[in-house]
Amino acid sequence: MKAFSGILILILTIYSAHANAQNTISKNSPFPQTDQVERTSGESCLIPNEYELSIPDIAEDASPQSYTFLVKNICDKEVRVTEVVNSCSCLTTQIPDSIFGPGEEKEIILTFNPYKKKGDIFQEAFIYTDMYPDESDFSLRIIGKIKPSEDPYYHYSRKVGVLRFRRKFMTFKFTEESQWITERLVCVNSSDREISIKGTLNGEELPPYIEIKSEPKVIQPGQEADIIVSINNEKLPERDDEFIIAIEGVDAQPGDKGLLMKIENRIKK
Repeated sequence: MKAFSGILILILTIYSAHANAQNTISKNSPFPQTDQVERTSGESCLIPNEYELSIPDIAEDASPQSYTFLVKNICDKEVRVTEVVNSCSCLTTQIPDSIFGPGEEKEIILTFNPYKKKGDIFQEAFIYTDMYPDESDFSLRIIGKIKPSEDPYYHYSRKVGVLRFRRKFMTFKFTEESQWITERLVCVNSSDREISIKGTLNGEELPPYIEIKSEPKVIQPGQEADIIVSINNEKLPERDDEFIIAIEGVDAQPGDKGLLMKIENRIKK
């Protein structure tokens, strides 16, 4: 009886150690944790040439990049891909033909978009087939890094001529009838010359209830500045809930000079 108890304790100890090891692996896994899991038993017919692909570094402002995996059906029966679940919306998967005949080899293409992504890339596509409808048959992974853009003004993606902004609109929310509100937008001078700005409205000088300036007044090459707009609620025509101020002095076509002003919570007598 003591021998049996000893064996039972040994078995439980081994099982507990195995479970702890599995938990450690799961916690340390660099891949996104999803509800999708790969099949752990049964016959595998679709075999990729590789399950994991290390890709070259990608710049954060690069266009979407595609990577091709070759997948072969090693069985003597037809297998159909029924679904693909990607680990991120930044990843898409194309399978030109979802039906793999016996012995056929076909491409599965993973396309990764680095937009607004930083650091390490660990993305995965879970492939489902009609052989295992309730769990993924296998997965394909791409691993790599996203490097900073070589464009020093990449994060200022909105352009008003040579001035670069993160956004091209301001929102004004009034709480009193006769109130001036001032809003700011950060920009950077991407040119090699000094910039001094002024604003126009519908091709004319700004009316007295709208003011615009920059701080500093003269924006040096490569320098950040604040574009500051002040609006008087009492004098602003009621119809003007949205209007565009054109920034002059930035060497741009008329249609590319605009900053949109959004007026909210208008208070009138």
